[in-house]
Amino acid sequence: FLYNWLLSEEGKTTLLGLGNELEKWADDISINVIGFTDSTEENIPELSYFRSYKVVEFLTNNCRLSEDKFLILPRANRLAPFPNDTMSNRVKNRSVTIIITENSDLD
Repeated sequence: FLYNWLLSEEGKTTLLGLGNELEKWADDISINVIGFTDSTEENIPELSYFRSYKVVEFLTNNCRLSEDKFLILPRANRLAPFPNDTMSNRVKNRSVTIIITENSDLD
């Protein structure tokens, strides 16, 4: 992310590649998008939500993936991937994690 919830060009390229691959299995998967922040950012809960939302918005606008495939999970700085103890780690925590699961038939 460039600032707050703005996707970088590198992020867009990565998401476009991922989205194009996910299109092949769109009927068989669910996608959780987990947003994180560092411990120093303002509006932490909202920011983690908007980071996740921007990823979902990009994938649904640029790939054949429908919104009902996605679940947005804002985690703010809770359970962040890295400790918030250095500037480098705080930058890494300004991120999203995407978890793809296969839908199972429970019939």
